[in-house]
Amino acid sequence: MVEILLKKISFLIEKANMEQDMKNIVEIIYNTFDDCISFDKICVILFTDNKDDYSNYVICKNKSTVEYGFKSNLYKSYLKDIIKNKKSKIINMDIKNDISFNMRESNFEDDLDKVQSNLYIPIISNEICKGVIIFYSSHSNAYSEKDIVLGEIIANCIVVSLEKCILDDGLIIACVKGFAKLVESKDNVTGKHIERIQEISKILALNLSNNEKYKNIINNKYIIDIYHSSAMHDIGKVGIPDGILLKQGKLTPEEFDVIKTHTIIGADVLYKASTSLSGRAKDFFKMAIDIAIAHHEKFDGTGYPYGLYGQYIPLAARIVSVADVLDALSSKRPYKMAMDVEEAINIVVEESGKHFDSDVVEALIIGKKDILETYDKFKEEI
Repeated sequence: MVEILLKKISFLIEKANMEQDMKNIVEIIYNTFDDCISFDKICVILFTDNKDDYSNYVICKNKSTVEYGFKSNLYKSYLKDIIKNKKSKIINMDIKNDISFNMRESNFEDDLDKVQSNLYIPIISNEICKGVIIFYSSHSNAYSEKDIVLGEIIANCIVVSLEKCILDDGLIIACVKGFAKLVESKDNVTGKHIERIQEISKILALNLSNNEKYKNIINNKYIIDIYHSSAMHDIGKVGIPDGILLKQGKLTPEEFDVIKTHTIIGADVLYKASTSLSGRAKDFFKMAIDIAIAHHEKFDGTGYPYGLYGQYIPLAARIVSVADVLDALSSKRPYKMAMDVEEAINIVVEESGKHFDSDVVEALIIGKKDILETYDKFKEEI
């Protein structure tokens, strides 16, 4: 038994040192140690900053699914003591009301009703708690000190991959902020314009995830990625001459043709930025590229740069297209006044099936209240 366990640990170390995607590491732990520790589900939480209100990713694995989550306020959960004391803990009780496991739009919600035992293992690097592994069991009193020892060995094995994953996430956030500031400095937009598009895109994606057609496409990871990548939709404008980009009057047909190239320029910039990346970061930039190049395509095929139509337009671009037009209509510019948000929403709804994907417009209608609240939050900036 000891020899088999050592082989499993060696295998995990080997794979962990090669992997940059924590999702794959969670799969390996689940499939390798299923006969060593009693569990029905594993959850790995990665802390991506050190504020009291943590920004973090949650990767859960059960028999059939791996799912990403997006969590905060961990200090209001059972994890508070684990984070503070950096000590493993066994909890033999029902945890379905714990905020850290209340995964919005999660396929794991039903699993929580069955949980009876939980093993919490902190992932420590340089004396700092960088994450936590949680093993869930539907059996009472499933864990002992022996399981803590093995769990801590597993945690130590994946520290390298965890650091890589956090580094990738940090790189993503840094790129988003940097590219967004480039657009701000070049175009007549504010950072709040970009933040509103991020918020609206997230609302649309979240509501769209409830549509049966997209339930296997839009998960929590997708929502996180579209929130960040939508900020870079107009990065290509850095390559447009100021005389055209900042022109106050109507553009000539030739000038508008130049403006249209910002989609291709943006996709090229993001592609070149992503060539040396792998894992999660590469997946993220793939979505950002899709958005940059196709957010001005129209559902009926009359958009640019390629005249794509219908499902040939990437879904992320169809979502951001609605957010972008809605905010453009609702925002003040040197050449126009801001339109009332509800009026702008009505205009977008009228273009359902023409300019915009009708499914995304339906998500807009469902999320109208949340969108109006978003504009109230940024009211002074519009």
